[in-house]
Amino acid sequence: MAYEVGVGVLSIIPSLKGFDAAMDKQLFKPLNKASDQSGSDSGGSFLGGFKGAAMAGIAGIAAAVGAAFVDSYTEALDVRKMQAKAQASLGLTADQAKNLGKSAGNLYAQGYGDSISELTDSVASVQSAFQNLKLPDSQLERLTGKALSFSQAFGGDVETVSQNVNTLLGSGLVKSADEAFDLLTKSSQKVPAALRGDISDASDEYSQFFRTLGFSGDQAFDALVKGADKGTFGIDKTGDAIKEFTIRSTDMSASSVGAFQAIGLDAQTMANKILAGGDDAKGAFDQITDGILAIQDPAAQSQAALALFGTPLEDMNVQDIPEFLKGLKGMSGGMGDAAGAADAMDQAMGSTTSGIELLWRNLKSNLVGFITDQVIPAVSEFTSWLAEKLTPVISEVVAWLGEHLGPVI
Repeated sequence: MAYEVGVGVLSIIPSLKGFDAAMDKQLFKPLNKASDQSGSDSGGSFLGGFKGAAMAGIAGIAAAVGAAFVDSYTEALDVRKMQAKAQASLGLTADQAKNLGKSAGNLYAQGYGDSISELTDSVASVQSAFQNLKLPDSQLERLTGKALSFSQAFGGDVETVSQNVNTLLGSGLVKSADEAFDLLTKSSQKVPAALRGDISDASDEYSQFFRTLGFSGDQAFDALVKGADKGTFGIDKTGDAIKEFTIRSTDMSASSVGAFQAIGLDAQTMANKILAGGDDAKGAFDQITDGILAIQDPAAQSQAALALFGTPLEDMNVQDIPEFLKGLKGMSGGMGDAAGAADAMDQAMGSTTSGIELLWRNLKSNLVGFITDQVIPAVSEFTSWLAEKLTPVISEVVAWLGEHLGPVI
């Protein structure tokens, strides 16, 4: 029986004629070509770069290189998965998804993140938050770096801080993503760690109302930081009071008109200025706030403040209202200059990465990129070709075995 099986298999072998040559054409030549091209781009082929190198310890070096290749190949597979996820979830083209992986590799080489695949997901998260901006790859990469450093320095995640920045941009409170990162960074540095999330949440929720009243980004965050003196309670009351003021100062209700009369201002004139937005609105806001602060009688002052700022002031002690109103103007100076704060924070977070680690990261980034772009597609093409060629042969073997061994079994 063994003889018959051997004869049967031998009869099929001619079907594999030329298999080795075809395999060389399908797999090894593309890889050699890709390797040579990659090497020539950096001053010669991969093997050429080792000419003249000492041969001592070559076995150990080969083992290390092999381990690095296996590690990088595994990483490249994960990167491809993240690229596919981004392509599917964001509606990207294959080339756009590939660019996310390249940006992730660049960030990894600069010292960000623990893996290129993780960074690919982070870049995709930032891309998702800023889809409406259609950022070029270089800017997307830079903002992802800031988001990564921010999340590492202050906690939270890349998705949340990126969306927070996008909300600030959408409200018009800031003029650029960099300004938003500066304000979030500076305000987070100025409040206790336990309140950082509250500051971010409040800026996300109330930015549109600050903008309606003509506040600048610096003034809005200054008001929130000042509110943090009273903890979460103070931050929430600050945001709620601003929101209520945008409504009550323009509703021409009896209580609002009465409050304006109490501070010697015309309700309609003030409402028109506030509705105009910009500097007119901020000027009116400051004028109204100063008018309330000028009232000497604490009870009358509290009544006027409640009429225009609403229920957020109801839970406050009467003696706390003046200080609260001063803080609302956003001119306490508690924030300081926020310009460049995010860049400084980003540099500080990256200062602990050693030169040796950066060298290794750069090498790995290039190797993973080569495997992702060249090796995996070639292997995929080869396996598809192999399946196409071997499936009929395997089917023939199985059929022959079934025909000749079936009766015996």
